[in-house]
Amino acid sequence: MKISLCSVFASFLCVAAVAGGDDGRDWSNLYLASCPSVNADGSRFVFEWNDSIWIAPTAGGTAERLTPEEARESWPAFSPDGTRVAYLSSRNGGNKIFVMDLATMRVRQVSHHSEPTCLSGWAPDGKRLVGSALRDHAGRPSTAWRIAFFSPDGGETYPFEHVRSRDAALSPDGRLLAFSRRGEDIYRKRRSGKAPADAEIWIYDMQTK
Repeated sequence: MKISLCSVFASFLCVAAVAGGDDGRDWSNLYLASCPSVNADGSRFVFEWNDSIWIAPTAGGTAERLTPEEARESWPAFSPDGTRVAYLSSRNGGNKIFVMDLATMRVRQVSHHSEPTCLSGWAPDGKRLVGSALRDHAGRPSTAWRIAFFSPDGGETYPFEHVRSRDAALSPDGRLLAFSRRGEDIYRKRRSGKAPADAEIWIYDMQTK
């Protein structure tokens, strides 16, 4: 399936469908598209619409559906070299990370845990995916998201299980990891008693630890 795109005006992109919907509504414009990710040279971008991942030229033209309609796909992210797209899919139950090779259209599932996963993006070198995972901890039920790295070729590592966060990003040189931290306790003590904990932004140096 393909849809056509109008021209790009400043920060607004109008997306137009080729045909109307079966319910009689006017689908000449597509609303509520979300989660855009632009490739490194700025020529193409991917986005989420209607529970699928689409790709389109940033100059306007034609958008193409990349994923089937059998599940909900979301949060696409271009690899640094622009050859692959990572995204979340519910096709095998829960949110798992999948990576698509745009040249071959081959898709690989790279996270397999039964608990859901979130995707933040790629490491600058393209060798890792940065995200977070909901995992059991010390025999307790899954209640905390923790920063995680995933290999785009499969496999998972969790070097920051002690850090609760669903938001993480690496610096361009891959050395610094920024994340929003929420303490292990739902509440933290203040001088006036207990109050809800606010998220704090922290920086972790990957070299010095």
